[in-house]
Amino acid sequence: MKIGDMVSYVNVFDEKRTGKILSVDSDKYDEVKLIWSRTMRRHYPYYWSKKTKSYRPVKEKNIDNIYIEVEGREHSDFLYIREYIHGGFD
Repeated sequence: MKIGDMVSYVNVFDEKRTGKILSVDSDKYDEVKLIWSRTMRRHYPYYWSKKTKSYRPVKEKNIDNIYIEVEGREHSDFLYIREYIHGGFD
């Protein structure tokens, strides 16, 4: 899974939707990117660490703070990324 990919999901009204990933954001971190992780063999969220001045993988305990914006017909939907990382999406 990366920005520009199409994803399928079920919205809060239990309707199946498909849309394009527009961005990856966070409630906790200022800057988040999806970067290919060789160890996990998929794109995974990384945040910019001001301390180390590099991108670091988001820790499991903080993954609930990461969400993706998916383009819809009338408006964008925001989905927690945990569902896609643990759901086997790439």
